[in-house]
Amino acid sequence: MSGEQSAGLSAEMSAGLSAPLVGVLGGTFDPPHFGHLKAAQAALSGTDAQQIWWLPAAAAPHKAQSAQASAEHRFQMLKLLIEGEASMSVCDLELARGGTSYTIDTATQLLAQYPDKRFAWVIGADMVQYLPHWVEIERISELITFIGLARPGFELDVRALPGFLQERIQIVPMDECEVSSTDIRAALRAGRSSDAWLPAVVRRYIEENGLYED
Repeated sequence: MSGEQSAGLSAEMSAGLSAPLVGVLGGTFDPPHFGHLKAAQAALSGTDAQQIWWLPAAAAPHKAQSAQASAEHRFQMLKLLIEGEASMSVCDLELARGGTSYTIDTATQLLAQYPDKRFAWVIGADMVQYLPHWVEIERISELITFIGLARPGFELDVRALPGFLQERIQIVPMDECEVSSTDIRAALRAGRSSDAWLPAVVRRYIEENGLYED
């Protein structure tokens, strides 16, 4: 990047600092659970983000298998998960676009549609170390910032990352939450209780729609 480009970018970033920050929490959410909700709450409480937009993926680039529940079911379960959370909403941008969901495409589209906002991708701190391998990460880092959620005991040296990323990442502590959508699907298939992981409204939706039965 040339000096003129760098100066222009810095001026653009400075001018945008007054814009409200929106945390973007993406994933397949198959199904969404309390761990996801804790992540969103940690991002809100640990940063100056004023809102969290949940962004269910049509197809995640890092997952070999497609989601087991349909896009519509995952969208509806997310809406149920965040009922009563005034600072959270579900965005269907990637579902409507379809295909593999790459951050560069989504970030570009969000900024085009909402030029009055800033966006920060909410990811696990363990994922931060893989950011240099993301498709078009240098361009992505010019468009958005990152909120890395660190569970107890996890250590990350941001200084080990490329320089262009170091100032674009904020590490936020998050309580431990030992649960995954894979574990929940297995429990549901085996007829085991999922009460500790899913809100009653989400469990009821899953049961009424016969999700994750085989």
